[in-house]
Amino acid sequence: VDSTRNEAMPEFIEGGEENEEEEEKQALEPVRTWTRRRYLAGVLGVERVITRHVAPLAEGGGELTRRGAPEWVLSGPVLAGLWTGGVAGATSVLMLFGLVFLPSLAQASNPCVQDGVWQPQGITRKGDQCVGVTDGGFVFHERLTEVTELVHEQNEEVEASGQPYVTIAHLAEFDVADPDDPSLSGSQGELLGLAYQQGQHNRIKDSRYPRIKLLIANAGRNWEHSLVAAKEIVDRAENERLGMDRPIAAVGFGHSVVPNSDAIKEVGDASITMVGTTATFDDVAQSGAREHSEFYFPVSPANTRIAEQSAHWARYGVSWRDADGAERGLAAHGTAVAIASGETDAEGGKHEQYGPHLAREFIGAFEDRGGRVWEGAEGLGR
Repeated sequence: VDSTRNEAMPEFIEGGEENEEEEEKQALEPVRTWTRRRYLAGVLGVERVITRHVAPLAEGGGELTRRGAPEWVLSGPVLAGLWTGGVAGATSVLMLFGLVFLPSLAQASNPCVQDGVWQPQGITRKGDQCVGVTDGGFVFHERLTEVTELVHEQNEEVEASGQPYVTIAHLAEFDVADPDDPSLSGSQGELLGLAYQQGQHNRIKDSRYPRIKLLIANAGRNWEHSLVAAKEIVDRAENERLGMDRPIAAVGFGHSVVPNSDAIKEVGDASITMVGTTATFDDVAQSGAREHSEFYFPVSPANTRIAEQSAHWARYGVSWRDADGAERGLAAHGTAVAIASGETDAEGGKHEQYGPHLAREFIGAFEDRGGRVWEGAEGLGR
C-alpha cells in the first residue's frame, strides 16, 4: 500500500523529520501514529478477510509441534455457568431424595409416619402400634379413615371460623391386630356419633354456645397403652400456651378393664371432667381410697343394676309381643349359671373387670330371689 501518496501526512513532508529537534519528534510521535492508523483504516478498512490456501501436511507431519497439545481455557462466565448448572443439578437430586425417597423410607420403617418424614406431635410409637392424641391429622386404623378425616375437616372449620370454641378428647381403643376384628366397631360407632354431633352443634349460630373441637385419643390394642394417651390429654390440658386447644373434658372410657381405670385415675387427678360411655363395672372409676372419682360421670347402668334386672327376668320370666302381635318371652327358671371371661394381661395380671364381676352379681341376685346355681357348675370358680 502506497501510503505516501497523501502528501499531507506530517511524517511524509519532505525534510520534515531531519529538521525537527529530537524533543519535538518525541512529542509528535503519538500524533503521527494515530494519524497513520486512521489513514490506513480509511484505505484498507477496519477489518479484512484474508484467504490463504493451506497445502496438505507432509507424511509424518501430523505429529504435535513443539507447542504441544491445545488446552481448554475456561473463562469466568463459563466457570459461573458450570457452577450454576452443578449446583442446580445437585439441588434437584437432593430435592428428589427429600421429597420422594426420604419420606418413603421413613414411612416404610415407622408405621407412625403417615405424611412426610416426621412422627406427628402427640403420637407415640409402641412396637407396631401408634398411640396418643390427634386432631384428625393422623389415622389410627384404616377402618377409621373416613370418620377421622371428617373430624379433621370439622376441626379446621372451627379454627378458621375465628369463633370461641372448646376442645374435648375422645379416649377409646382405636386399634386391633386383626383388621376384621369386630371389637373395633364399638369405638368406631362412638367416634361416628361424636363427629356427627360435633357437626350439628357447630352449625348453631348462637354466641352463647362455643363451638367444639374434637381430639381422638388411642389407648392401643386391648387398652394396653391407655396411660400414654391419658397423659397426653393431661399435658395438653395443663399447657396454657395452647389456649382454646386445651382439653376441658374427655369422653369415652368405654371398656371395663384395668388399664381404663388407670386412665380414668390419671385424667381425674388432673381435675378434668370425664363422661363414660359403655363401661359398666361398678368400680371402674375407683381412685385410690376414693370409691369413685368425682370427675367421672357414667351414662350406662352399673353391673349391679344390670345383674339385678337380668336375675329378675331369669327367675320370674318376662313376656312381650313382637311386631306381628305374637307373644314372645323368657320362661321362669329355678336354676341358672353365669359364664364369664377372666382375661388377664400379657404379664398375667388382672385385666378384665366387666365379666367376672357381672357374673358374680347375677348369681347373687338370682339366689336372693330363691333360685339355685345349676348343679353342673359345681366346682367352677366363683
